[in-house]
Amino acid sequence: MEKIFLYEITERVGDLCGSTFVDKEFLHWLGRKVGFQALEKLKLFNYRQMQHLIQQFFCLLVKFKFKGDPTKFRTVKLILNRYCPDLQQYVTGEYKQQMEEAEWIIKLDFESVKRMFDPAINKVIKLIDGQLNEARERCSAMFLPIAAVVRVAITYGLDVEIVQERVLKWNYGIEACRTWVAGKDKKNRKTSDGLIFYFYKLAQRRTKVEVDRKFSGEFCPVRENQTSIVFKIYYTRNDLGKYCNEPGMKLLGTLRINTPDTHLGLNRPVEFSLTFAKMEIKATSRNKRNGKIYDETTFELDI
Repeated sequence: MEKIFLYEITERVGDLCGSTFVDKEFLHWLGRKVGFQALEKLKLFNYRQMQHLIQQFFCLLVKFKFKGDPTKFRTVKLILNRYCPDLQQYVTGEYKQQMEEAEWIIKLDFESVKRMFDPAINKVIKLIDGQLNEARERCSAMFLPIAAVVRVAITYGLDVEIVQERVLKWNYGIEACRTWVAGKDKKNRKTSDGLIFYFYKLAQRRTKVEVDRKFSGEFCPVRENQTSIVFKIYYTRNDLGKYCNEPGMKLLGTLRINTPDTHLGLNRPVEFSLTFAKMEIKATSRNKRNGKIYDETTFELDI
């Protein structure tokens, strides 16, 4: 059987359109029936009953069975005293009168359930449309809502080697340090010892990368007596990001190495690299003088 390989051709995107947001629409619907204050009190004083209502009633009897076909849908009765008996004591005013007349039973018809799904479905359709408009190559398949084709492959028992290329969702880099330069750098960025910390970009967002591709840079100690170097790895969607304390910058992790050979002064080059594997990012630091690896670690790849 011929082996099929998968390549990402657009940057991955997402939105608040997962299954839990359908659950929230269900609670909004219920709040309009019993009052939102009553639901808030149930959540505050008996959270387990609210979860029981969502999981055992809505998810099992409604959400998981809903196919969007009105001809195959049967109206579902929600007997409140069965799933959340404590709710009744929090319902007041007109809501209580209406519930007593209905004997604390609410009916979910097709249109009500459909409206619970519509916001999430519309967002998914918008995301799909955006991805197709963004694609500049022929798109043979689109995986959703699973986060990555790698996880799809694992889920369906496929060979993960089929994933050959992906598109970076973030800009990746480290916090680097150099001498502050008058006229070039902002005064408020100057440290007390005349240095400046900045975002050194290693991998550019939207770049197509083959599995196990490495992005690297060469760095040296900034002080002759420096006995360690800390590489702080950041990622951001801001293509113009300059500093690691800007809004939108996120710390992925740190890698600390010991550099005891202070007799070499500043002439101690270190290669720091990020390698994008199938499901993780590997950070590696290597002594450029002798090729020895100082340290390496892995971080989960945000896909």
